[in-house]
Amino acid sequence: MGVRVRKLAKELRRTPAEVLGALHALGFERYKTSQDMVSDSIVAKVRRELRTGREVVPVAPRDGKPRVAASSASRSDDLMSQLVPGVVKAARPSQRQQGAVVESRARRDAGAQAVTASSPAPEPESGAGNDAMRAISRARERLEQTRSHLRDDREALEAARVRLAAEESEFRERMVLEQAALDAEREALEAERGALEARWTELSEQERWLEARKGRIDALKVTTDEREAASRAEAKDVERARQALGPTLGAMLEARGLRGRDESERALAALARVHLLRDLLPFLRVSNADALGALLRRHLVLVGGGASDAPEGSATVVVAPERAEIPAGTELDALMRRVGERLLLNGLRRVVFVNVPPRWQKQIADRLDARVESRFRSSGVLRDRQAAEGDVTRTDAVVLVDVACSPEADDVYATGRATVLRLEAQSLGALLAGLRDGLSAL
Repeated sequence: MGVRVRKLAKELRRTPAEVLGALHALGFERYKTSQDMVSDSIVAKVRRELRTGREVVPVAPRDGKPRVAASSASRSDDLMSQLVPGVVKAARPSQRQQGAVVESRARRDAGAQAVTASSPAPEPESGAGNDAMRAISRARERLEQTRSHLRDDREALEAARVRLAAEESEFRERMVLEQAALDAEREALEAERGALEARWTELSEQERWLEARKGRIDALKVTTDEREAASRAEAKDVERARQALGPTLGAMLEARGLRGRDESERALAALARVHLLRDLLPFLRVSNADALGALLRRHLVLVGGGASDAPEGSATVVVAPERAEIPAGTELDALMRRVGERLLLNGLRRVVFVNVPPRWQKQIADRLDARVESRFRSSGVLRDRQAAEGDVTRTDAVVLVDVACSPEADDVYATGRATVLRLEAQSLGALLAGLRDGLSAL
């Protein structure tokens, strides 16, 4: 379907000349009159062209003067315009034009007679036949114009189809790219989520470990407070006992006229040289037995051999072998040689001794096989996990002497690569004998 130029101009509130100018500007120059039919696809283009506001050069329509239809041929022309859409009714030629046509035909016929004299002269055509031929010619022109409109519509539809196909292809490519971007972003989010969950798990484990460590610290704090309270109570008891026992030996020596610890020490040494110190023993009383016992254990060493076998800086007393803290030199050398052999046979070249008294450490370090590396570490009240991990690091064997361990430390010793030996010894000889027996059992 279509619409005439004049009706389109009325809809757009423009003149037919402006509509024809827009059609010519778009390249459709076949439209000449206000009665021409314009297809819907071209109408849409004209609407867009006029809405843009660009200036359009008007084209005057070539409409002829209307004539009165009085013959059957004119009625047939009207019927043709009704049957064929887009057919524009043409005006009948004037008398002058008809005369020019007749003269042209006469000249053509005269030329034909001059060339061919034998040919009979053609009979003049009647007026009704001319009108019918012109009507058929006009119908053919309208048909060709309709075909042209259809070709234009087909071209417009094909261009629209190509454009839509290109837009669809571009849209699909854009969707593929967006989908790939979304997939990459989803994978990145999944990876970040996994990292956050791993971090959350790690922080939860650290929190549980800190809670457990806090519990142990609180327990140690309670134990420390209890020990401090016990120490204060013991100090008060010692003070009361000292006041009940009377003056100390130092006070008595000071009353005798001695001043300072040096004079008191020289006085006691002089009494010992003349064997009179034994006469003072019945008169001596101890106000703090634990403190005096610790002092004697630290500085008084019972040896089974000569004085050279005792550690330097200690007061040594030679006693019977069964009561000796440090065996005689030959026996000590034999024990150390056996221990060194057992260590080397078991491939234990790096040994850590924990809680060995300082007065025994020099004896072990000097007499142990030089191919065995020995290290000594002190022990607190309770061996914790951190200390145990330090013991088993870069170590072949760990010797624990009277050491109390926490459950975490026991787990470290049990799962570590190093060999762990737990011993209880009251003397160096008993320690070496227990170490020898433990290594023999491996």
